[in-house]
Amino acid sequence: MSNNLPMTMFVDAMVGATAYAHPHPEAHDFAHSTAAMAHVERARVDLYCDHNNLAIAAIREARRELKTTSSPGVADALAALDEASWMTRHNDFLRAELALEHALMVMRAMSGRH
Repeated sequence: MSNNLPMTMFVDAMVGATAYAHPHPEAHDFAHSTAAMAHVERARVDLYCDHNNLAIAAIREARRELKTTSSPGVADALAALDEASWMTRHNDFLRAELALEHALMVMRAMSGRH
């Protein structure tokens, strides 16, 4: 039996550990931005169906997703979501819809979709 067996296992383990590449941060941001857009779309449907509490919950989830991103434009999207939530709570659905549209536009720009 060879004395190099433990050393070979150690080298294999080190090669395997260094071969692991962390995902690019932009890919992480893109996933969160996509999830946030899905929540905003759901909020739009809930708003249309007069399910205000569900719409606010979907907006809250979209905010939670966006807070983990570092893309430019996040602050603008968060402000639009805050406005949409406020308008929904105060039954101003037209302005809430406009704010959600603005948030979607910003998020699409963040993710490279137009």
